[in-house]
Order: sequence, then C-alpha cells, then structure tokens
Amino acid sequence: MPKREIRHPVGQPIPPELKEILTKYFSVAELSKLERLGGRVLISVTAPYAVRKRGRKPVEIDQEFVERMEKARNSANGLHAILKELTVKELRRLSKLVGQPLRSNDTAEHIRLALIRYIQAEDVWQRISGSSKAD
Repeated sequence: MPKREIRHPVGQPIPPELKEILTKYFSVAELSKLERLGGRVLISVTAPYAVRKRGRKPVEIDQEFVERMEKARNSANGLHAILKELTVKELRRLSKLVGQPLRSNDTAEHIRLALIRYIQAEDVWQRISGSSKAD
C-alpha cells in the first residue's frame, strides 16, 4: 500500500496545493489548527482487491506438483519462484495435500513461507542431527 507522510511546520501556512485537497475533507478550524500547531498529514492509497492476472491458466495441484517441489527443495529461491505464481486458493490446496496446517487468516506470503519450511524441514533436521542423506 503506497503511503506518504507530509510534515507541516509550526506556524507556517499550508501550501496551496495541499490546502485545496484538505479543504474538501476537513473543516476550516481543523486546517487553522494544523497551521498554528503544525503536524503531519498522512495519505495512503488502498485497493480492496489485488489485481488478477488475466489469461492465467490455473495450476493443477496434485501429487506430480508436490514431487516437482520436492525436487527443487534444495533451493529456497527455486521453491519461492514456483510458489510465487500460485493463487491463495492454490496455495491452500497444496498445503492441504501435503498436510501442512494453516490458519484461516494466513496471507499468501505466510503460506508460501510455511510451505518452504515444511518442504525443507527434512534437510534441516538432517543438518541438525549431523547425519547426511544419501540420495
């Protein structure tokens, strides 16, 4: 979400371009208080939904996809590249398929990180125990 913070110095008049915007949303008393005491104006732009990629074909989440991820498990960047293209719905389906529990309010990025940790967990435990896995 893009944000901008505008600091207004104490005792200075509000710049005309900013005053034009603020007069639409705030009273004259609030603007004079800002001029007299100074302060900050926060502007943020939020969109209710993410823009979807048009023409994208859904990814088939099946055992073959899981095997493809298992092969790429030595590279967190490789796994992230594979998972980056998936929607939240597909990530949830994949989590269910591999048995990774999720909270209902998990974000896509949190699900990706949880899946990467889950897929790489065996290698991590192999390193911790000091034994090496012979493939």
